[in-house]
Amino acid sequence: MARCCEQPGYKKCLMSVLCIGFATSILWMFIMGNGFNLNMEMLKNTFQRRPIELSIRKGNQSSVIANHSEGESTTPKETSARKQNTSAKVRKLILLKNNPRWSLHSIVVRQLSLCSAKCTLVKSGNNLSAFDAIIFNAVGYPENLPPRKVPGQVWIYFTLESPYYSDDYKFNRPEWRHKFNWTMTYRADSDIWNPYGRILKREKPIQLDFKGLTKNKTKLAAWFVSNCRTPGERHKYVQKMKKTISVDIFGGCGDKKCPSNNGTFCGQMLSRDYKFYLAFENSLCYDYLTEKVFQYITQQIVLVVRGGGNYSKFLPPNSFINTADFKSPKLLAEYLLYLDKNHTAYVEYFKWRNHYYVGTNESPGCLLCKKLSNATAYANVYNDIYSWWHKDTCKQRQDLSA
Repeated sequence: MARCCEQPGYKKCLMSVLCIGFATSILWMFIMGNGFNLNMEMLKNTFQRRPIELSIRKGNQSSVIANHSEGESTTPKETSARKQNTSAKVRKLILLKNNPRWSLHSIVVRQLSLCSAKCTLVKSGNNLSAFDAIIFNAVGYPENLPPRKVPGQVWIYFTLESPYYSDDYKFNRPEWRHKFNWTMTYRADSDIWNPYGRILKREKPIQLDFKGLTKNKTKLAAWFVSNCRTPGERHKYVQKMKKTISVDIFGGCGDKKCPSNNGTFCGQMLSRDYKFYLAFENSLCYDYLTEKVFQYITQQIVLVVRGGGNYSKFLPPNSFINTADFKSPKLLAEYLLYLDKNHTAYVEYFKWRNHYYVGTNESPGCLLCKKLSNATAYANVYNDIYSWWHKDTCKQRQDLSA
């Protein structure tokens, strides 16, 4: 091309060069146009991503989610469901006020460690507004007035004592009314049922041999007791029984001794030597079945029960003898003498073990945590918690006059 321009017709050559150059430029711009736009878009996107990458490095993941959510179509219902799902996964914080000497705190913490729902229980905290729920152990509660309650916070009334021994008179003040949302007691109508024990049905019956049960039993009835004078006057009932049969009384109210720190030894002694154990409650109150029932029903011994609860609601048929079924202590004592001499009739009180066993279902602590994870579904307010616990829930003894 350079040689062409050196000739006399250089003007024509120059024009050819300019035309070719111009056409080439137009073709180059057409070919590269899309690439230019793409590069500009990539450059644009690079600058747009940079704040997101910086926020990731700083740990601001919520902003990342918000940026990546732009352009997504969400309905109000989907947004609400997402919020509820997020709320359910948040670990709930629970405060226990007035932790008892037997450490309710340690028991519930252990239960929560095995629970699918996530909650944390602490026994101290000054900022009460930080807690999702507060458990008030009613027995001997020290404060006259309630603390300030945060909207949405759940208050739980807790006790395992009967109304006679709850020592919760401060909750009778009007300032405590309309404060509590849930109850956590041995009563079956509690929001969080916390019984002393449970009897569960076996999936498949078993066959136990009860023929040798009375072979080595040489004694009739035993009673372990340290609280001698009680509202239910159980000591008077036993005194009347002793006019007809022999009752060995262990503990502070009797002359027999069994190591209080060796429950296994005492249980083995009962199973080996005695036919009946007197599981008499200190109070005749609604649903009040204590460890006296569930601890000794596991032994090879027949329980004789006395209390205010509906025992048939909690215990299997033919697993106990109820004083309420006899008009007097004397008639009950005579029936025990009959069973003592009739092995076939006595063994009938053991056959329930083929179909039931003493066990545990979901723990109260875990049940509390699960409900707290969806507290709005269990919304409730007790107008007067003191009346709920005390009014018409216990009865006076009526079996000592005969």
